[in-house]
Amino acid sequence: GLTLEVLPRWRGDLLLVLSGVAYASYSLLGRTVLTDANAATVTARSIAWGAVVMAPLAAAEWLTGARPSVTPTAVAATLYLALVITAGGYLVWNWALARVEASRAAPFLTVQPAVGALLGALVLGEPVTGFTAAGGALIVAGLWMTVTGRR
Repeated sequence: GLTLEVLPRWRGDLLLVLSGVAYASYSLLGRTVLTDANAATVTARSIAWGAVVMAPLAAAEWLTGARPSVTPTAVAATLYLALVITAGGYLVWNWALARVEASRAAPFLTVQPAVGALLGALVLGEPVTGFTAAGGALIVAGLWMTVTGRR
């Protein structure tokens, strides 16, 4: 449950909630500009604007003395995150969003945390707690109810 050990992480939890709100806003607002032909252009512009917004934050972090460790593994991981996960993920999402309504596509985003927890357990050996299992079950049940139209 909620303990003093978990409580200090509320800022991260709040950022995750705000991230969900931002992504939902992006999807709803983006749907109005997407067409079958411009998903790549919208994705490229979104990433460029995201970089512009993040640049001052990166500069502030740099000025505090935080420096990245440039190793072959770090470069490969960064390129994977940038190209496959971010650019590829947004491109596929925008391509799909141009073809279906946001309200139809959005429920599938709820699977992300469950897949992340599952991969963390399988790949990294992270523990699966009762809260993790219950959260995953609620996600799957909610998605099932949304897709089938049940209450």
